[in-house]
Amino acid sequence: MGSIKSLLLKHLRAQTTVEEQMVIDAWLAASEANRELFAELNDPELVARSLEKMDRLHEDQVWERLQAHSAGERAGETIERVGAAGETGMGKEGSGIGSAEERIGKEGSSVGVNSVHFPRRRWWVAAAVIFVLLGTGVYWVLHNRAQQQIASTQHQRFRNDVAPGRNAAILTLANRQNILLNSQSSGSISRQGNASITNAGGQLVYKELQKQPTEILYNTLTTGRGNQYQLALPDGSRVWLNAASSITYPTTFTGAERKVAITGEVYFDIARDAAHPFIVQQKEMSIEVLGTQFNVNAYVDEDAVKATLLEGSIKVVKGSGLSILQPGQQAILSRDNAPIKVADHPDVDEVMAWKNGIFRFNDATIESIMREMERWYDVDVVYETRVSQHFIADVPRDVPLSELLKLLELTDQVHFKIEGKKITVIR
Repeated sequence: MGSIKSLLLKHLRAQTTVEEQMVIDAWLAASEANRELFAELNDPELVARSLEKMDRLHEDQVWERLQAHSAGERAGETIERVGAAGETGMGKEGSGIGSAEERIGKEGSSVGVNSVHFPRRRWWVAAAVIFVLLGTGVYWVLHNRAQQQIASTQHQRFRNDVAPGRNAAILTLANRQNILLNSQSSGSISRQGNASITNAGGQLVYKELQKQPTEILYNTLTTGRGNQYQLALPDGSRVWLNAASSITYPTTFTGAERKVAITGEVYFDIARDAAHPFIVQQKEMSIEVLGTQFNVNAYVDEDAVKATLLEGSIKVVKGSGLSILQPGQQAILSRDNAPIKVADHPDVDEVMAWKNGIFRFNDATIESIMREMERWYDVDVVYETRVSQHFIADVPRDVPLSELLKLLELTDQVHFKIEGKKITVIR
């Protein structure tokens, strides 16, 4: 029948059977602590206003933190879960994120009330996900009154907002000519060797015109900070470039291998060709594949290079070291001479978040979050204070920078100031 935790979470969504409800009733009768735990969740007005479109419920985290709160733990270090993975319409029109009032709820309300009778309201777990502040078992809901008090200063700090990144890149041809690309421009661009090049809808497409020996020409596609782009190679393989990334490739593949070189972060969906392995070269490693899907994060300002396999199989080589990955594994290459480390259970959703149009922070430091902000919003970050807390959040990438910073500020552990292209981390 499942654990009491899973039964209670089903109860929150009004999905329990008669037998399951009997188990819950017995659990409630067992102790006052159990009844108090229920009472902590009983405020329908708050939930109805706080979240209407939540679709991912992280049950284990919610349950553990609510139990900790019921037990009376009251530390001050906090982390907040904001949003749902993949959710792009969470309230505020045009931004994908709800306003502070929509997310926080009725002034003066809190998660706990005195009643021990728990109504069958499906949004309670979702609300808990939003407002449970993880890390030490403490949670609270910030009230509208507090938000009103900081509204004027927040307006001043965020008056110079920054737009999100866009589809744009620079194509460098073999003759070193640079062509600016974006999602608004379309049509034929050039012919390079045996390949035609067209641009449409934020994707650069190469098509081989004829099968015959020809001079090997190399092109490079580069995204700056605040840009992303897609590429279809002449063999049918597809490539996604995150911000501040590049890929260098031949305009047609000849010989026994299909070889490209990258910087930054790139996702590959490789066309299968057993006779011609696909080789991805990066400064510190190479990856060999036949047909597969994988992501490579090789930003120079990150602690390690990470290759994450989603489908198929890849061989990761660093010096004399070699690792063969299976789907769901991640190869981690530190910046020193340490051997390749393989993680069996990386957070694939976090790895793929950028390609899926969201930021996913899973126990992330403020420094790692700000590095992503620098790349996607093309800003520079300055620290007036250090923040020890870690954060958990899922936020769409298509929102202005101020919206994301305001959500992080809901934890009351960090604040920000926007001045042109400079973001200052303050307390």
